[in-house]
Amino acid sequence: MKIEKIFLQNFLSHESSEINFKGSINAIVGQNGAGKTSIIDGIVFSLFSESSRGNIKNLVKKGKSTGIVQTEIRDGNNLYLIKRDIVNSSNDFIAKNNIGIARGRKEVDRKIQEILKLDKDILLSTVIIRQGEIENIFKELPDVLKKILKIENLEKLTSSTGPLYSVQKEIESELKYLENRKIEYENKKIEKEKLEKEIEESKKKLEDLEIKKIEKEKEIKDNSAKFDELKRKRDRYLELTGRLYSLIERKKSVEKDVDNYDKIKSEKEKLEKEIEENSYLEGGESLLSELHELRKSEKSLKDQLNTLEKEIEEYEQNLAKKNSLEDDAKRYEELKERKEKIEEAYNEYNSLKSLLNDKLKRKEKIENEIKSLGSIPSLDNVNKEIDNIEKEIDNLQNSKGAIKGRKEQLIQIIKNLENIKENRCPVCGRELTEEHRKKIKIEAETEVKDIEKKLSDIEKKVEELRARKGELSNLRLEIISKLTKLRKLNEDLTRISQEVQDIQTKLKELEKSYNEYSEIREKLTLLEPKYKEYLKVSNYDERALEEKKNRLGLIKAELDDLQKRIKGLLEKIGDEREFEGKLKLYKENKNKLEKLKEEFIKIESEKNELEKISKEVTELEEEIRQLNFNEEEFENLNKKLEDLNNERIAIEKEISTIEGKINASRDLLINLNSELNKIMEDLNKIPKLQNAINKVEKLRKILSGSGLQNYIISIFKSRIENNLNDILNMFNLSFSRVTINFEIGGKTQKGKVVIKAYNTAGNDLDIESLSGGERISIALALRIAIAKSLMDEIGFMIMDEPTIHLDEERKKELLNVIKYSMNIIPQIIIVTHDDEIKEISDYIISVTKKGDKSIVKQGEYID
Repeated sequence: MKIEKIFLQNFLSHESSEINFKGSINAIVGQNGAGKTSIIDGIVFSLFSESSRGNIKNLVKKGKSTGIVQTEIRDGNNLYLIKRDIVNSSNDFIAKNNIGIARGRKEVDRKIQEILKLDKDILLSTVIIRQGEIENIFKELPDVLKKILKIENLEKLTSSTGPLYSVQKEIESELKYLENRKIEYENKKIEKEKLEKEIEESKKKLEDLEIKKIEKEKEIKDNSAKFDELKRKRDRYLELTGRLYSLIERKKSVEKDVDNYDKIKSEKEKLEKEIEENSYLEGGESLLSELHELRKSEKSLKDQLNTLEKEIEEYEQNLAKKNSLEDDAKRYEELKERKEKIEEAYNEYNSLKSLLNDKLKRKEKIENEIKSLGSIPSLDNVNKEIDNIEKEIDNLQNSKGAIKGRKEQLIQIIKNLENIKENRCPVCGRELTEEHRKKIKIEAETEVKDIEKKLSDIEKKVEELRARKGELSNLRLEIISKLTKLRKLNEDLTRISQEVQDIQTKLKELEKSYNEYSEIREKLTLLEPKYKEYLKVSNYDERALEEKKNRLGLIKAELDDLQKRIKGLLEKIGDEREFEGKLKLYKENKNKLEKLKEEFIKIESEKNELEKISKEVTELEEEIRQLNFNEEEFENLNKKLEDLNNERIAIEKEISTIEGKINASRDLLINLNSELNKIMEDLNKIPKLQNAINKVEKLRKILSGSGLQNYIISIFKSRIENNLNDILNMFNLSFSRVTINFEIGGKTQKGKVVIKAYNTAGNDLDIESLSGGERISIALALRIAIAKSLMDEIGFMIMDEPTIHLDEERKKELLNVIKYSMNIIPQIIIVTHDDEIKEISDYIISVTKKGDKSIVKQGEYID
């Protein structure tokens, strides 16, 4: 499994960055604060939706409202695409070979765990290594194992805040609650007896009120009949008195109108005479209206005449201007057309000129880089020296084996001499004196000491040769890196030199067009103001001017005819103002006469109505007298009925209150019986709860402490140890195996770990006594071993600034360990600001900072 690509949009300092991972070792390089670690944060967030910077929303670039992280992971033949939306988790999704398989943050997290088998706790504790934390695994191993094996959940389960304790407290609380329920049961029984007594008393009171209600209803019925008769008389009385009042008021109005009859008649006859004398004014209004319309038309024609005369004057000036600018405009258009034809060649010349400058700068840079590589040692010589050293080491190891064999023979001889009981040689059978035996033993012991010195010298010489071989191996890597870089630089220099020559040839071809374009542009600049003036007057022509002059003659003729008609109307009317005054008075008199005629007809009709009204008034007064209605008697009876109804309502209200009280008491009684039954059901649970609390206490006792945790760890320990030694065998180290012993600790006791390395002689070495390189090797191997023990496959390892705080020697040792790790892990991603990492990397990802924005460049992939 490998990470192939990650895309960051508005993520921390990255506005829009796409990063590809190629080869086995990928180096993310750049200065501090450039945004290198942000790429690792993006990978962690895409895999586990987790932020190392507090709130997830802190991952969004400042000033932006949302952010996206998109990662591609290849697992065999399958390509997985994981997309995370920082702000809106519902937009998260995962696709397998371009087919969506989950959406939403929780579902995507579950699918990553289920399909890719990527466990957050395992990866973050082992193969994703934060800055300066490579060796932290030694002291944090118990805590790491507790976390990734979920043993900490046992502590949480049995702690004073855990679920078992909570269950125990809940049961105890339930038992305490049931003790209170016993008291509540007795109180409810007393309350029930009291309630039953209250219901019986209310029933008796209700019977007495029902009798009172029947008596009141009989009294109301007797008085209602008499009241209905009085109400009928009252309604008729009010109707008759209302009509009588209206007739009296009408009679008064008619009598007043009849008194004005003679006055209205005289005024009517006078107006009729005046209207007849001024009948010649009839139709004068239409003459005045015609005169006003003609004067409006006269004014409009005069305005048109003035406007057209000004237009003609302006038109003649612009036409003359057009004729004077016509030659310059024609020249401008010819030059502009030529400019457009050669513009493409001009632009191409400028582009090529700029490109040539860039190519020359790039060429100079490459030449300087080639110079900076200096003299490169011979790779063949280095390889030959390494081969010679390896042969010498093999010879020394062979000699070492032969000498060891001789040493073992001598030791056996010494043992045999010590074990011989007879004074005879066990080999040849000769007599063996004590002096001869001592001589042989001394000679053998002396030779053993000489052999041990030779073995020590050989071991020392082998160590020196191995150290020299390590130096030469590093030198070989450096030479290969420089030769690869030199080859690439020479290829780039050849290609850029050819490109420079091609561009210069093309520039020479385009130079004539470029110069012509520049000259035309200067001429157009001079002609442009005149051309703009010409465009403003280009639409003016002689034909349009002639049309305007013809229209001016027509307007003058129309105005002359109109003025003659106005003169004819004035001769008919005479003085216009006096004529208007007479016409107004004539119309007012006609309107007044019409109103007087209407009033005159109305009074004639009212004279006949007056006698009829007087007769109807007399008849109504007689009917009112015979009705004999008494308002006081009506009000007294109405008051009595209201009082009786109020008394009845009060009785009904009291009945309703008592009935409601009885019903409420009955409901309460039902509830009380139900509650008593429920309380009894609860009280029956007490024996079961007491049994449950005993079981929970026993379970907490079994699960608490470190015994169970250490048992779980011991099962897992051998798998880690085997994986660790398998991995270390690939690292070409000087010790044969490594053992791990640890106790996981408890809630109050810190876990302990002891890691020992055994050399080829079988001597054990504490981890603290090893060299820096050996410690780093074990730390990385231990992380990988833990991950391999829990996961089917480890596809990648991520290191954030692994060289920080390391001296030059330990840096070199770390780089060697990383190279050896490629036999186990197919992909390693390293974040660094050290140039040394580049030398062992297959692919370089460079991150720089411009303002608040991270810029990513990538390349130099070594296949």
